[in-house]
Amino acid sequence: MSIETVLALFTLCFVIKATPGHGVFATVGRALFQGFGPTLVFIAGIMAGDLLYLVFALTGLAVMFISILGGTFSAYAYAAARARLLFRSKRAMKRVNRGAGTGGAVAAS
Repeated sequence: MSIETVLALFTLCFVIKATPGHGVFATVGRALFQGFGPTLVFIAGIMAGDLLYLVFALTGLAVMFISILGGTFSAYAYAAARARLLFRSKRAMKRVNRGAGTGGAVAAS
């Protein structure tokens, strides 16, 4: 890979990262609700994942990774998303049961 190609790839990656996407919205939401410190850790995690994927893409490991783990990775991603949703719903139900959603007052039914 020539230096011009590498520079073009880095420029394109910068342009893609500069446009708002799900990462930007997640970062803004975290910053609004949790503050500056936890948001820096969140941003570092996003950037570490992006850089790892960039290394995989540059070395051709991304194609090998997907070809080997194609269906397995999809199943894992689905299971992880489902587990996260179940965890969040359980946490939300605990808050509702404690009355956190009503400002401390428990609604009469």
